[in-house]
Amino acid sequence: MKKKEPSLVRSREPMNPILIVAIILVIVAVLTYIIPAGAFDRVADLETGYDILDVDSFHYIDQNPVGFLAFFTSLTVGMQSAASIIFFLFVVGGLFQIVEHTGALKAALAGLPVNPDRLDPDCEVRVTAGPEPILVEEAMDVTQGKLAIGFRTGGITMASDDYPALVVCNALYGGSANSKLFLNVREKLSLCYYASSMLDKVKGLMVVSSGVEFAQFDRAQEAILDQLEAVRRGDFTQEELTAAIRTVTGSLRGRQDSQGQMEDDRLTGVLFHAAAGEDGELIKAVEAVTADQVAGAAQKLKLDTIFRLTGKEG
Repeated sequence: MKKKEPSLVRSREPMNPILIVAIILVIVAVLTYIIPAGAFDRVADLETGYDILDVDSFHYIDQNPVGFLAFFTSLTVGMQSAASIIFFLFVVGGLFQIVEHTGALKAALAGLPVNPDRLDPDCEVRVTAGPEPILVEEAMDVTQGKLAIGFRTGGITMASDDYPALVVCNALYGGSANSKLFLNVREKLSLCYYASSMLDKVKGLMVVSSGVEFAQFDRAQEAILDQLEAVRRGDFTQEELTAAIRTVTGSLRGRQDSQGQMEDDRLTGVLFHAAAGEDGELIKAVEAVTADQVAGAAQKLKLDTIFRLTGKEG
């Protein structure tokens, strides 16, 4: 898949708010000729002194539909009756705009004390794994252990030519219900309550998450890594590859039904000059992925970090 320059995203122009209001006015005016007119009687509330509605007093009254001239004057009449509220909103909205554009609020908050012990973590993302994997262990009052294994993709991100193969590799390895982690580590070997993998398409990471018994940490870790070695060797059938490709393409097509997910794909695609942000490009590339490409993407994965969450007694 060739890298493409970001293209302008064409989107439907939103409807003019004034037009929306006009359509609502027309609908409501027409309904005054259709819906029967009715009213409630008002009675004085002795405790509060206000007039309240008598819920049992509804009765029909003579129809009084909106006339032609009244239709055009209804907007101004309504604005006059609510003039105080409209004026208040204008003043408050204008005040907020002034405060924001002048930076007055930020300047006021800048003088607040800052915790001198606050840490500013290094956010640089390493492309390759270190010479030895990092082992992190924590103990909490839990009854089920957590095993997370992080891999570096060797620089493969959504802007890389190898990205479609890596996506299929992830689905084949642990990103689907037909994956090796699910079928072998969880179902066949019963070493994990759950085991799955996920990709970070921007940072170039693959993370395996699993829930294990405290006594099964070593066996589960070994089995998880063995399944990755099998993918690296190309030890999977054409049926497994086809199922992984269908899982990925189905998920990508499903994202087109969600406005939020489409915005995420388009935005990240433009920022990273990736075809993944363009309709159909990634799907076509995924459908063309071969077994050798999947094995090649798996071979670029390097073990970086192993995290174990254990019980306080374990």
